[in-house]
Amino acid sequence: KNQPISSPPPSSSSSSSPHHHFYGYLRDIKWMWLWSICGGIIILFASSCLLSPSPSPSKAQSILSPVSVSSTSTGDEKRDDEVKNHNSIIKGNIERIEWISDEPFTHTIEKLKEPVILYNTVTSTWNAIKLWRDHEYLSSHPDMKMMEGVKISDVDSTFFFIDMEAHFASPSSSSLIPDLNLTCNFRTQNMTSSELFRRIYDPQEKRYHYWYGKVGKELSRDVTPYDFIWMDKSDQSQFGLYLWISGSGTRPPIHIDSDHNFYVHVSGRKRFVLFPPDQWKNLYMYPRLHPEWHKSQVKFDAPDFDKFPNYANAVGFEAILEPGDVLYIPPYWWHHVESISPCVSMASWSQGTIWNLMKPVYERTFAFDEMKEPKQRLASVLLHIDIVLKKIYNEDEKQVRKYLMEVYKARWVPLSSLFFEYFVIKRQKFLCIEFG
Repeated sequence: KNQPISSPPPSSSSSSSPHHHFYGYLRDIKWMWLWSICGGIIILFASSCLLSPSPSPSKAQSILSPVSVSSTSTGDEKRDDEVKNHNSIIKGNIERIEWISDEPFTHTIEKLKEPVILYNTVTSTWNAIKLWRDHEYLSSHPDMKMMEGVKISDVDSTFFFIDMEAHFASPSSSSLIPDLNLTCNFRTQNMTSSELFRRIYDPQEKRYHYWYGKVGKELSRDVTPYDFIWMDKSDQSQFGLYLWISGSGTRPPIHIDSDHNFYVHVSGRKRFVLFPPDQWKNLYMYPRLHPEWHKSQVKFDAPDFDKFPNYANAVGFEAILEPGDVLYIPPYWWHHVESISPCVSMASWSQGTIWNLMKPVYERTFAFDEMKEPKQRLASVLLHIDIVLKKIYNEDEKQVRKYLMEVYKARWVPLSSLFFEYFVIKRQKFLCIEFG
């Protein structure tokens, strides 16, 4: 889902004072860094001021209940195996809470600001929970006869989506980054729903299949009443309800969304691993300008510890969904998702309080937006970044620099091979001056 999310802390190449260092070094890619930092400041504000920074096991009926976790040895090899097996990453399970089926839940659960699995909600009374477990029913439904844009991967179970509207994908920027991969690792194909279900239920099928789209008007009769799964009616009319169908092992990359997500699981078993917003330092988010900008650079099942050493310190919480479960994913919570078996699920998104509070920030026009002269505009952006960060960190210069350095290490260092000649060698002096 492409939303205008601003990344938690994106790029970092601005420091607070000596602006003259930038003039000789930033030239063609200066805006890549600066807009990335601006996006980072926005989401830093959203995630730190409006969300709980980390899970609290005792909060709201122990929403996150700790489980025993295998301890890691001091050896790097043992540690790496533990992380790859997720034994040292997963620190607990998302709590399951029984609900009263005719009671609304979105506004109550949203106040927790942490994930939770609900069961016995109104969704458990839907016809879909019974009827859609039979894929013959879905494949024969008029709204489901033809599936457009089924995604198929021959080898990789993780589907990497590319945002071709991202800044790096533009012709002017991509020419500066010749090694940037702008191709998806899957192909799309139109097929009947019966063919899709035949493939994902075939134990001999080696390819991975994945489809999502809006629930059709006639099919939506099976999911009524469904006004409980949005924050308000405007979200219902704006987003609609999305249907997800996937084969075993299928997954997207670790990613975040900016909306409240009430995820209704219909059939099969699905696994989520959720990371709090403050785990951005350990998950190495792509810069806001990158085509995979709201995703982690880390491969969940094959992390590269040379490039992503902090991933060993990541803190995640596991949720296994059964038919009828509703998983609440708060805004900016990272999530890894995988289908344990062939699955049918639905998702509803609501913008809610955070979006309403941040909307004026997204829509605001700043003085530097109107400036034409590059050096003047650059100085204005740098001053703006300096003022905002000092407001956030209460004029603490060390904290400002620490934040910028953390952003630089998490967002840009792993991508340095793409910019080696242009970004590293020519900027080496700048980095030494600005970051010591």
